[in-house]
Amino acid sequence: MGQSPLQLNWRAASLLFALDPAWKRKLFLAGLVLLIPVVGWPTLLGYRKAFIERLIAGQSPIMPEWRGQFFHHMSEGFKAVLVIFAYLSPIFIWFLVRMQEELGSADLPWFAITLVLLIFPIFSPLLLPLLIQYFMWFVDGSSLSLREGVAMLTMYTAVTFFIPAGFLQVSKTTRFSSAFNLPAAFALIKTWPRRYCEAWLGSGLMSLMGHFAIPWSPWGVAWCYLGIVYAFNEVPSKESGPGEYLSHSWIARVNDGFLETFHREHGRFLVRYTHRDPVANVTLNLKALRAGLFEIPIG
Repeated sequence: MGQSPLQLNWRAASLLFALDPAWKRKLFLAGLVLLIPVVGWPTLLGYRKAFIERLIAGQSPIMPEWRGQFFHHMSEGFKAVLVIFAYLSPIFIWFLVRMQEELGSADLPWFAITLVLLIFPIFSPLLLPLLIQYFMWFVDGSSLSLREGVAMLTMYTAVTFFIPAGFLQVSKTTRFSSAFNLPAAFALIKTWPRRYCEAWLGSGLMSLMGHFAIPWSPWGVAWCYLGIVYAFNEVPSKESGPGEYLSHSWIARVNDGFLETFHREHGRFLVRYTHRDPVANVTLNLKALRAGLFEIPIG
């Protein structure tokens, strides 16, 4: 049999958080938090950062707690939002300078757009590419040429592709300022281009599955966010020998065969896991739905 072209462990990415005995409660709360207007999405980003810290430290239980930590997660999440929009700000400024006259005269439902972004700020990064395309194709006499619009969209795509590499520097230091360590971020992509691109492609699939898991989309989004950060943080794992920041992480334990210690029963659509933890004196029983590369915990 030929070697698998995949380099990242998507089963672990989609399943590992459910090793937490309280994963159902914590994931349920994460989905509810996402529904809170204005602060829901940033707070989920902050929760994701706390998850990454436990993932890298190899801490148990792997999922962070919500009780008593909501405002901390919210604060950390708004820092993550600032990083995202700091990266995108040159394109926003470019677009606004070019469109300063037309934005006021264009027949756009600004009140409705603002209301949607306040209720669902998760869509805010998509506003810019949508506006660019709107002025390119639907505004008669727009001064935004096709060439300039394509240049803006290309720059937006390139910056968005790069942003996770910046956040991976935060994983090392836990400081959001590290996200702007551009040489280190470029070096990571240069060292692991195939793994980084695979993380993007697989994360895109997870994101589509999570967002379109109607009517369970809020919990699907929370699931895919946890899986996506696992996948991207696995990208540099091969370079982490003794003393490296990932050497004691959950990723290192998975790479050393941790999941293979579970008793695993395959069904057509379901996988059942059983694992006895002699230290905690508990037995983990987990059911997961098979979905291509992924195994989605359901009970």
